[in-house]
Amino acid sequence: MAKLTVQAVRSGDSPYDFSGLAPADICVSVTDEQGMPVVELTPDNFRLTIFDPDFFSLVKASPVPFEIEQVHTVGLGPGFYRLWLRPSSEVDWANSDIVSLGIAVERRRLGPSEGGRVIPPPLTDNGQTVIALDVVEAEGA
Repeated sequence: MAKLTVQAVRSGDSPYDFSGLAPADICVSVTDEQGMPVVELTPDNFRLTIFDPDFFSLVKASPVPFEIEQVHTVGLGPGFYRLWLRPSSEVDWANSDIVSLGIAVERRRLGPSEGGRVIPPPLTDNGQTVIALDVVEAEGA
């Protein structure tokens, strides 16, 4: 198992309006222990969590009120990802809530081989970070 370095920021400087059509856009950088970019990650490699205990009382369906809609890499350098997040459950947002959003990354890779066969188990590399996501609901939504 190796450590991944994960850094993330919210794209743009305005709060995320969950009532609109645009997803929340999170920019993520993932590198390995040698500082080399980690490539070919998919939505299954990313996990989200919420760190605000008071927030859980607001969620009616799921403890993580966002789901990863897409992971984009087009036009970005190796190791850079844009996560598009959408609300995954009905949440009564206060205007404005700042959510501490945890982003964990897991990469599974084959272990060392011996005589042409892989020695189990596969190796898992992990890393994580936390960002503040300012969330508002547009008036009239």
